Amino acid sequence: METDQDRLAERRRHLAGIADDFRAHDQIALTHLAPGQLADQLQARQLLHNHIRAVWEQAKAAGLDPAITPEWTSVAMLCDLTGDLWSTASNVQARSQPHRP
Repeated sequence: METDQDRLAERRRHLAGIADDFRAHDQIALTHLAPGQLADQLQARQLLHNHIRAVWEQAKAAGLDPAITPEWTSVAMLCDLTGDLWSTASNVQARSQPHRP
């Protein structure tokens, strides 16, 4: 019998798969941006990730434990996703900068 935890774990795996599948497309698109546009993407992704982390931290400050509360799974998944999006842009930016000896 499938439990709520099983369903939540499956949702997280599904979203992780979508993020993995999207990463290659995102990397290609980001490599076509001008350096200023790439910096804008990085900043926008960081701002969104920070907002979602703030929602998470507010729950903790209110005495909740969002890590074990099923109602907070969506926030955890979005936090993972936005972190991944930021990481992809950061990696593309790092690779696009000239290497210094």
